[in-house]
Amino acid sequence: MSSFQPRKPAGSPQGGQFDNKPHATLDIDPLGENYTHADMRGANLAGADIHQRRFLGVTLDNADLTLATGTTHMTGTSLNNARLDGVQSILSTFDNCTFRSASAARANMRDSQFTHCTFDNASLEDSTLTASTFAHCESNFADIRGANLSSSTTTHGLYNQLNARNTTANYATITDSTFTEIDMTHVEADELTVSKTKFARTNFTNSTLNHLDVDNTTFTKCIFSGTTMDMADVSGGKFQDCKFTGATVTNSYFEDCDFTKTDLTQADVRDCLFKNCRFSANMQASMEQMIRKGNSSMVGCWF
Repeated sequence: MSSFQPRKPAGSPQGGQFDNKPHATLDIDPLGENYTHADMRGANLAGADIHQRRFLGVTLDNADLTLATGTTHMTGTSLNNARLDGVQSILSTFDNCTFRSASAARANMRDSQFTHCTFDNASLEDSTLTASTFAHCESNFADIRGANLSSSTTTHGLYNQLNARNTTANYATITDSTFTEIDMTHVEADELTVSKTKFARTNFTNSTLNHLDVDNTTFTKCIFSGTTMDMADVSGGKFQDCKFTGATVTNSYFEDCDFTKTDLTQADVRDCLFKNCRFSANMQASMEQMIRKGNSSMVGCWF
């Protein structure tokens, strides 16, 4: 038997369509239903079957959707302070939704589409977001530690002070986005593709970036200490005032890159080719020594 209380009919002595108690318990029609401009804040939907439910302009602030299951479609819906821990909602779509201070730890939303969504102060720790797409989304102070973003796509995003420690992003794609003060330590991101993106004060310490493919991307005051980078292909990359202390860079190709104020000699650089790259003038002697020692080469570079 369903644990959801039936909705009261409009005009009943008990009130309007929805129970107006702070934490109302609502039913979900088992045959499926569209919810349009409904006020469902504080609703108890824990464990609900939300398969093929559509929410348009719905307020789900402070709602409890813990362990809810099923593909869902939400547009213009507010989930601020909502609990989505353990949600199983694959192949879902979220358009123009807000997840401010929402909790979605261990949620499985793989193969889902997020468009124009906001995740300020949201927590998605250990969530599964593989093969999901984030388009025109933004967040401030979100926490995605341990999340799996492999094969995901991020485009036209704006992310500030994101905690992404210990995430997995193998085969992920990032384009036309901006990341500022991001903690990406201990990240596993082999086969990561990055294009036309800006990273500022981002920490990649002890991360794995093998087979990295970078195009026209800027890294400003970023830290790559202890990072492993093998078989990278970087074209038009700008590494300005970055640190590579203890990094290992091998079998990689850098073309038309700018390493101004960046000391690559603090890394173990071997069997790499630098073509038409720019380095700081005071680094010429140490760079040439590094190139000879590591069996690398420079073609058309200047200091």
